[in-house]
Order: sequence, then C-alpha cells, then structure tokens
Amino acid sequence: MITKALFGTYEKGDVYAYTLSNDTGLSATILTLGGIIQKLVYHGTDVTLGYETLEEYLVNGGHFGALIGRVANRIANAELPLNGNVYPLSVNRGKHQIHGGFEGFGKKIWNAEADGDQLKLTLFSAHMEEGFPGNLQVAVTYSLEGSGLRIDYKATSDMDTAVNMTNHAYFNIGNQDTVYEHELMIKSRNMTPVDDELIPHGDFLDIDGTPFSFYDGKLLGTDMFS
Repeated sequence: MITKALFGTYEKGDVYAYTLSNDTGLSATILTLGGIIQKLVYHGTDVTLGYETLEEYLVNGGHFGALIGRVANRIANAELPLNGNVYPLSVNRGKHQIHGGFEGFGKKIWNAEADGDQLKLTLFSAHMEEGFPGNLQVAVTYSLEGSGLRIDYKATSDMDTAVNMTNHAYFNIGNQDTVYEHELMIKSRNMTPVDDELIPHGDFLDIDGTPFSFYDGKLLGTDMFS
C-alpha cells in the first residue's frame, strides 16, 4: 500500500511524502525532495535518521537519506577525464567535487508516481549540469520486499558521461551503548583505498582475511580495533 501527503512547500514547489507499507510491519516514507528516505519503520522503530520538517532538510547538511548523483563520493580536482576530453566540474568541497556538486540529485524535487506497490521517481539532468556531459534521464524505484527496502536505479544518457548513484541513509540500529554486538554482512571481496584527501584512485585491494572483510558476516566489534 502507498499513501501520499503534503510534506511542505518552499520556493521550488511542493514536497510530498509517499509512505509504502506491507504486512510485515515495515513502512518507508520517501520524499519527492531528493528521493529522501525520511523514515524506515519496522515494528514501530524508525531505523533511519531523518528530520520531521522540510525546513530542517533545507538548512541542515548531511544528505540524510537522499539520493546522490550524478556521481557519489569525490571527483579529484573537480575534473572528469572522458574520451580524451577533460570536463571541468563544479567545485564544492575544497578543490574537489563531492556528491554531484552544489545541487546534486539529493537537493532536487523528483517526479513521483505510485505504480501498484512500487514508487517510481524520475528526474532529468541537462547536458553540462554541474559540468557533466550528456542529457540524463534517471529513474529510481522504491519497493518493499518482505522485511526489506529495495532501491533500483536506472540512468540513460544521450552521450558518454559518468554516473555513480547511491542512497545516503544513516541507519539507527538500536539503543545500545555500542554497536559491537550487531552483525554486518557485505558481499564484497575488494575495497577501493583512498588517499589523504579521501580520493579513490581506481585501485582494488583484496580484503579476504583482513579486518575489512564482512563477506560471511561478523559482529562489528570483532575487528573494530585491529
């Protein structure tokens, strides 16, 4: 089931909250502003951090629950090398670009359409917006699968470009004093190291057998201080 309510209004328009719910005790509230996961409630407990009002999202940073694009993370020196060209990008973190620039996808109002039990958000990013080449059509679909929230991303450009989207939710996983007893599983055998300015340089580091590996699942406290 999906319900819709007005969340707030500002100079760019109305922001709506769509709430998806199912019979497992799970519900997710998604805002048309930035595709933000405003709430993710499981059996009465909200397991993400979010704000209660539109004004709080407009004045605070942190990208709470927002869709990030065109490119998540940092692009070194705000320069995109592509097909023999170098595209200068908007600079919004030191000398670099982070999370798509000054007004990345997380700060835009998306078009929303409920389709059965799925919520589909769409957005158009124009050629050279924040310095990125190509007219880009983006579609992100939120759906509940059992006791999980699924996010599907699709982006289509009319020319070669860079796209690396994600969601920037902060999860609240309980009221304990520490997270040491929580189990985490990440199905990855590699990681991308970063330099002193948090820039990845395309290297892949094998993490099997290291404290960074969560492939088979383990308690967070197991190797936290290794």
